[in-house]
Amino acid sequence: MTPTRSIIVPHSDLGITYIGNWSITATGSPLNPDYFGPSLFQTVSQITTNGSFSFLFNGQKNEGLNTLLGSSFEVVGTNSRRDEEITLNLTYQCILDGVGLENGTCAGTVAKGLHELTIEIASDGLPFYLDYILYTPLDDIQLNNMIINVSNSDPSLTFSSEGWATSDKDKAHLSRTIESSMNMTFFGKIVLDDMTLREQTTMPHQVWQGQWAVDKSLPTPFTINGTAKALPPHGQLFFEVGNLNSSLHLLDVTYPANETSATFGLNYIIIYPITPTTPIIATEKTTPSFPNITSISPSATATTTIKIPKSVIAKDVVLGLVVGIATGIILIRLCLWYQKRKSKRIQDLIEQQIMENNTFPAYFPRRPPVRARSYNRFLPPSATENRSVRKSQKSKRQTQKLPVSREINAVH
Repeated sequence: MTPTRSIIVPHSDLGITYIGNWSITATGSPLNPDYFGPSLFQTVSQITTNGSFSFLFNGQKNEGLNTLLGSSFEVVGTNSRRDEEITLNLTYQCILDGVGLENGTCAGTVAKGLHELTIEIASDGLPFYLDYILYTPLDDIQLNNMIINVSNSDPSLTFSSEGWATSDKDKAHLSRTIESSMNMTFFGKIVLDDMTLREQTTMPHQVWQGQWAVDKSLPTPFTINGTAKALPPHGQLFFEVGNLNSSLHLLDVTYPANETSATFGLNYIIIYPITPTTPIIATEKTTPSFPNITSISPSATATTTIKIPKSVIAKDVVLGLVVGIATGIILIRLCLWYQKRKSKRIQDLIEQQIMENNTFPAYFPRRPPVRARSYNRFLPPSATENRSVRKSQKSKRQTQKLPVSREINAVH
């Protein structure tokens, strides 16, 4: 990441800790007539009494950059238009790491590391507005899911060799008298091209149009609202690009200028993330939505939405099914083993009782097999009687045959 890219922290970001009677209001008549133009998010945080807000950030020292634009940190939208006929007073003090900044400024350079920026406001009725905070992070901070400010000196911007000039006042690239073009490669879903007209001496007296295109698509015109009576306000929205997929894109801007056309000036480009922070839009009658707390939130990043990939969900489902089936098989095997062991134990007890007491237990559900000994007492009465009759008949036959054998022996 280059020093020309900074992070924009909206006034509604959770990393900003507010103390006092703050509220969110839509940018209507109090701000739009200002020379600096409407707010970036169409809403601002305001307070009309004493209060403060704090913000933690990891800064980076940027020597040689403009103090008010493109420096390590900057608070935007703090200056309320003061009517000299009204006797209301508004003062504010910017404090960095416990040390107050001079000349009422809220911008400057810092060394690498964690810093705390605090703004204390004292007002007896005049509103103090906060639009956003701009700071340059450390090199190792990821810029995903953050709103990025890309200055006109960023390496991703390529300007045509002719038609552009650099303003010594604010280092903005200006297109003057011939057709000029610019392109940049960016990663994001929405691009808000916030281009401003800078020098009054080159201000045109008529409206002019340029063209922009993304990924070599058909050009789309945009209008620069030049005027002959007054200098147009800063922060004009020239065009907005949305509904892009999550990949690298190419933005081309063409401005067919001539001697009578409006001067086209580029100060910075704002790139929104795929899931940008959505400001809370409220009316001037909205009740304060900021709690009166004294702790400082450690978070200084925009609110993000975490999405779980479908592949991870599918893997979890398959793993759950495998574990469930394995658990079921183990339980079934344990039940069968227990039932088998229980049946064997009952059988052993029955056999032991039969062997010891020569009796058959009454609770046994079926008749046991006939054993080789002591069978008669377990046989039914009919079987016992038949066996006695057969024995008696056999004895009679043996008795009848005995005399015959004796006579034969006598003859011999």
